[in-house]
Amino acid sequence: MATRRRIRAALVATTLILVRSPAWGQEPEDEGLLGAQEALQDEFAGVRLARGEEGERAIYGRPMTATMSAEKAVHQWMERHAAVLGAHRGDLRIVDQRPIGTSNKRVFVLQQYLDGLPVEDGIGRVVVRGGGRAQVIYAAARIARRPAAGLPPERVSAEAALAVVRRMPAYAKLTEWSAARRAVYVPPGAFLDNVPVRVWTFQGWTARHEDFAAYSFFVDASTGELREARSEVYHVDISGQVRGSASPGLLPDIATNLPQSVVLTEAEVRSSLGSAAVSDAEGEFTLANEGTNAILVEADLAGPWVVIQPFLGDPLHFEESVAPPGPVDVFFNPTPTEFATAQVNGFLHANLTRVFYKSRQPAFTGLDMPLDCFVNLPDTCNAFFTPAGLSINFFGAGSGCVNTAYSTVISHEFGHFIVNRHGLPQGAFGEGYSDSLAMLQHDDYVVGRNFFVNGAPVRDILAANKQYPCFGEVHECGQVLGGVWWDVKTNLQASLGAEEGLNYARQLLTDWTEITIGGRLLNSAHPLTAVEVLTVDDNDGDLLNGTPNSATICEAFVAHNIPCPGGCEDISRLRLTCRDGTFDVRATVVSSLPAGTELTLLIDSIAPQTATANRFGRASSTFSNVSEGAHEVCVQDCPEVCGVVTCSP
Repeated sequence: MATRRRIRAALVATTLILVRSPAWGQEPEDEGLLGAQEALQDEFAGVRLARGEEGERAIYGRPMTATMSAEKAVHQWMERHAAVLGAHRGDLRIVDQRPIGTSNKRVFVLQQYLDGLPVEDGIGRVVVRGGGRAQVIYAAARIARRPAAGLPPERVSAEAALAVVRRMPAYAKLTEWSAARRAVYVPPGAFLDNVPVRVWTFQGWTARHEDFAAYSFFVDASTGELREARSEVYHVDISGQVRGSASPGLLPDIATNLPQSVVLTEAEVRSSLGSAAVSDAEGEFTLANEGTNAILVEADLAGPWVVIQPFLGDPLHFEESVAPPGPVDVFFNPTPTEFATAQVNGFLHANLTRVFYKSRQPAFTGLDMPLDCFVNLPDTCNAFFTPAGLSINFFGAGSGCVNTAYSTVISHEFGHFIVNRHGLPQGAFGEGYSDSLAMLQHDDYVVGRNFFVNGAPVRDILAANKQYPCFGEVHECGQVLGGVWWDVKTNLQASLGAEEGLNYARQLLTDWTEITIGGRLLNSAHPLTAVEVLTVDDNDGDLLNGTPNSATICEAFVAHNIPCPGGCEDISRLRLTCRDGTFDVRATVVSSLPAGTELTLLIDSIAPQTATANRFGRASSTFSNVSEGAHEVCVQDCPEVCGVVTCSP
């Protein structure tokens, strides 16, 4: 979609490389890659190629391979051009596919394999746009480089790999162990530069939740060396209705925010005759019953998607003898206590967060499984998600903190579950994604309001204003991504209206979740993140003519020092003239910018003038009545696009 855009401070110091020449990637030792890039650009004029600092590669900007079938388009594109992503023939396999929200786009999920083994964090996405012929419009991947000599041979058995770890004193308290599976592991650091190795990977965790620990282990299958121990604890006919007392709003269970009656959805209700039903969005249910005699109706805080597991406090249970047709009001926590309210809060908000995502991405089935929600753990001031057994976990009140089972804290931990089910890295990205999800779901830039008894929150993303690139702790660096998404939301509200802007930001977040390849190490958001978000916002498969909301989206990324595609790198030349005998400087920008893009030109760092690109990408402006001598003309916010011209009598 063509749109007016203004080049702003979007092109900052960054490792993102955006060019239209075969020099992309700067890997002269890989002539095959350079040849693949040339072939792609020859076939699809104007296509963009980008590489992130962790070796991520993205291809976007123009519609590419088109066929009558989305799956056929992806297979044909991968057959001809997967090498541009750094993959050898057959290394990338389609492991899933699904529509993106209600759009006409479909995402294909890729997994890298080397020697038939899955590569940890070696993932990719291909997006196809429908409507008539299916067209590939975007492809991205994080690919491990295949070792020239191949992967080292397997010399260590699965049993021996497990024994290596179980003998280590640091992991002596782990009591539960998964089976070991073969995989390929890339050591920490630049994904593309490090040499992958063959490993055995497995998980170990404690059975006791009061001192819970969980790790994923990667043991070198050739040498028996423990390559990494990755912590996996990431610190939310008889008719009736199900309700319970929960903490209202965003605040925790404190004296100034007493529990109130709320509807509970997705709760299973059972009868003594064996029938069962699940409460709907209004908390209502109907139990099938053909008789007229009274039956026993029972319910726990458990349903098909969330199961409450209290560590302290009796599990909440309801039962009542009911004569058909009822009604019966199932009510949990009628006399609120801390431990009981935490159970209702956990069930309420975990289900609401699942509904928040699934209502926008119904085709994603990764959340269609029960998730344990442990509450009232005998610790304080934290909460966590773990993939070991799949659970979200919340602590009791104490040590200056409230009971952590409430609103945005629960939604944040559920966000880690979503990251896990999409096969994305956790770390700073997982923290930033979970903050973003909680903020947009609850429409609040603070995560964990009143988490501490002195009224302080867990994080105030707006006040933090974290910038890219980030150097710090993972929760701190996650705020770069959280800040971007909050700014995207507020910008969309300014342009579309409060309600429509919020709703579209929420849809955009979940659409983006379906195609992102995430981030590694400390960069929760980076330049490729901007490309991903614009791809799901786009409506015609051509990013070079802008997207419906590119201005507001790019403004949010730029506010956190992340460049958007399209800008200074599209300018190929600045032509300056000052004819002898005149004192008028004519400046012409030669570029591939879309028609209507506005540029600001400066002469001698002052006197700004606006030039608008025409359909050929040229933008011109004249500075009149300048002084005799040399003058420097620059494109504002593009410090390397400058030129000098001399005016003589």
